[in-house]
Amino acid sequence: APPPLSYPEPAAAPPAAPTPAPESAPAPTPAPESAPVPEPEATIAAPTAEPSGADADANEKNRLEWFNYSIATKDVKMAKELFVSAEEQAMVEQLEADMSGTDAREAPTVPAVPATEEEMEEARGSWLKFHIAAGDYEAAMEMAVTADDYVAISDAEELKRKAWLDWAMSNETPTEAYNFAVTDGEYAAISALESKLKSAPAGSGEVDDDETQEKARLAWMDYHLSVNEFKQAAKYAVTAAEEETIEKASNLYQEKSRQAWMQHYMEKGEYELAKNLCVTDAELEQLATLQEEGRKEWVAYSTAAGDTSAARDFAVSEEEEAAIDVKEAEMAAEAKKTGFEAALSSSDFAKATTLAAGDVAMLTAIEEKQDEDRKTWMSYYIDVGKFKDAHKLSVTEEEETFIKEAEKSAPEQARKDWHKYYIDTGDFKKAAGLAVTDEEVQAVADAAAATKKAKIEELKAKGDYKGAKMIADEVEREGIQLAEEMAMEKKRKEWMSYYTSIADYPNAIKMAVTPAEVAEVDAAFETKRSEHMKSLLAKQDYAAAKKFATTPEEISMCDVYEEEDQELARKEWQRFYIEEGNFKEAFALCVDDSEELMVESAKTAFYSKCREEWLKHYTLKGDYNKALELVVSLEEQTALEAAMEKRRVEHFEYYLKKGKKKEAKKLAVTDAEVAKCA
Repeated sequence: APPPLSYPEPAAAPPAAPTPAPESAPAPTPAPESAPVPEPEATIAAPTAEPSGADADANEKNRLEWFNYSIATKDVKMAKELFVSAEEQAMVEQLEADMSGTDAREAPTVPAVPATEEEMEEARGSWLKFHIAAGDYEAAMEMAVTADDYVAISDAEELKRKAWLDWAMSNETPTEAYNFAVTDGEYAAISALESKLKSAPAGSGEVDDDETQEKARLAWMDYHLSVNEFKQAAKYAVTAAEEETIEKASNLYQEKSRQAWMQHYMEKGEYELAKNLCVTDAELEQLATLQEEGRKEWVAYSTAAGDTSAARDFAVSEEEEAAIDVKEAEMAAEAKKTGFEAALSSSDFAKATTLAAGDVAMLTAIEEKQDEDRKTWMSYYIDVGKFKDAHKLSVTEEEETFIKEAEKSAPEQARKDWHKYYIDTGDFKKAAGLAVTDEEVQAVADAAAATKKAKIEELKAKGDYKGAKMIADEVEREGIQLAEEMAMEKKRKEWMSYYTSIADYPNAIKMAVTPAEVAEVDAAFETKRSEHMKSLLAKQDYAAAKKFATTPEEISMCDVYEEEDQELARKEWQRFYIEEGNFKEAFALCVDDSEELMVESAKTAFYSKCREEWLKHYTLKGDYNKALELVVSLEEQTALEAAMEKRRVEHFEYYLKKGKKKEAKKLAVTDAEVAKCA
């Protein structure tokens, strides 16, 4: 069943503190120290009193129902909050073990060894993205190989630093904010926050820490209230008003849960369970109404379905009993009618007579059926020549006369029937033996001739001209011979067309018998040769195309196609090598001085771009020596020195703010800065 009350995720749970690994040398972003939200002390508020008596029993039952629901829906968090016994704890631990392998984020899959360079590069990129998303920047640095990779890692670190700075500023904790500040503007904003907090009413001298503690306490109390963890919320309450608020919220939650489960059991028809949850007269009245409606529905349903026994179990009034009686009478009448019709159709007259007792219409139907069966059997005995049995079934003079006349005409009719039967089955010898009239003799002759003609046509259609000639007369044999010659000529032309279509010239020319056919085959093969040569040129199979070239012009055309294609391929490969930075291969494909100048220019531009990207990277990382190795102009050297000086000043100020004068003194270069470190 769906839970009557949801367990939403907290809108804003107190954030966890970052704990990055310390670096040995100054980094672009000072490593923030751990800044967790202070945990409230356990002695802030006493736990609420446990209910007793009937309330305790009801609460325990409600707890058990919710515990079973959490196990069924695999809600480990809820189950942990609700278990109280060793058996329940074991169930929770088993559920947690079953759910332990369902991590929402999985690491990229490394291709199986051996792998291609493309697969290795794809795996490296996947792992790089995975480590960046996980915040493991040291592991990400191990996967970085390009300037874009280093920039992506630096950007991710910067976003994380700014996020923590924003969090510290929003919580008005300047001490924590200094851990994440690196620019003059950020330091100025923190200083402004400090001035604002100092202008607040005088207190104990620890305003910042006290306010942080209070905000954290309220945040945790609100969070536990939002997820209905009232016992946990009560631990953070320090005033009577807060305790009262938590108690009201807990009571409201319990009441909503009771009502929701009560409605659920009512809808499912579990009235005893629903009754246990009813506490008001209105709820008991609602339950009684639902029970009565359900009873009436079952009476109506069972009656309509013909289950009158079940319907009587639910019936409580005379009207309902009367309706059931009517239904039983209707069912009995329908059963009687159905049984009578079945017995009558199967000629079970004994059973039909028993069911028809006292019913004139049914008895009349029995008599009509018996007379119909008698006439059917009488006709059957006449048809099969059993006239003695037919006489036994006759009941009128007309029937007796009809049987005698049929008996007199039976031999002649039998002769005619057998005569027709032998003609239909093709036994013309026996049919002729039974013919007594000129018409019957001619009928046998006509049928034999028609059968012979049909057989000849059948054999001709199968190509069995020899078999057709064996059963034909002299005149028919001449027609069969002509048909055979025409069929052979048709097949010859079909084979000639077939060999022409598959380009089998030797067999096609064998099938040609007239000069016109020979010319037709030659023309078709010339067209196919030319088309095939052009198709091979389109496929760039020049060697094969030349095999089908028969004129100097066609051979020259094949050479031109091949030369143009090779030149186009050379230029495409040269462009590809330049884009990939493979200038050695690009130079190898040059054919004149202009192309060599073009490749040399591309090479210079490529390495210049790489040098600038690495210079930028080492400047951002604070690696002065490696950056200086890449400087090629006075402007670049001036910019590098300015950047490094700014970085030195920022770290110097940062260490002073943190009170780390020893580290700050290492960065001091002027007398004034040295004096600040004293």
